[in-house]
Amino acid sequence: MISCKYEKMWSVMRSNRVVFLETIGDEYKCWICKNLSIEAHRAPCGCRFCLECIKSYLKKENTCCPGTRESCKELSIEKGNVLFDEEANENISKFVVRCSAKHCEFQDFLIQMEDHTRDCRGTERRCRYFNMGCNKVLDKDEELDHVIGDNNFHTKLIKDFMEHMKKDMELTKMENRYLNFDLKSKHVRQISDSF
Repeated sequence: MISCKYEKMWSVMRSNRVVFLETIGDEYKCWICKNLSIEAHRAPCGCRFCLECIKSYLKKENTCCPGTRESCKELSIEKGNVLFDEEANENISKFVVRCSAKHCEFQDFLIQMEDHTRDCRGTERRCRYFNMGCNKVLDKDEELDHVIGDNNFHTKLIKDFMEHMKKDMELTKMENRYLNFDLKSKHVRQISDSF
């Protein structure tokens, strides 16, 4: 992986957990997806791309740059000549952003936001029992109160979930028994057919 100092920044960009406080110039946008370039790479003609966008584009055996510059028509692009754009990634890392959480006003340079967004008290998240049926979306500060306050509700969700799992396991056992019986009868038929 190229230039690991940007890994956390790219993680934040992919998660949409920040709001940009300044206008993003076209020079930093990907020519394919038209968004801010994530893991910015540059073609010989000067066009920038997200790494994933250009990889996907080149997999389709395209050799012409999707950009609209005159040089795009003259220079072919291929895996070996679309290179990591250190300058663009460095400039993107210095964009000022703020946390997108509802009750948070924290702002900093993009490259500094990963630690904050991971631990932000204003970040909304689903209840830890979401997969069992609780549909609450909570701020981090509300989570503990919700789990403790709705203890009976969550206990019932867990019990229902376990019952459902038990039934699924019983069905699976029955299916396996039927499958084993079916395989044995086919095996017996094959042996009797061979005589």
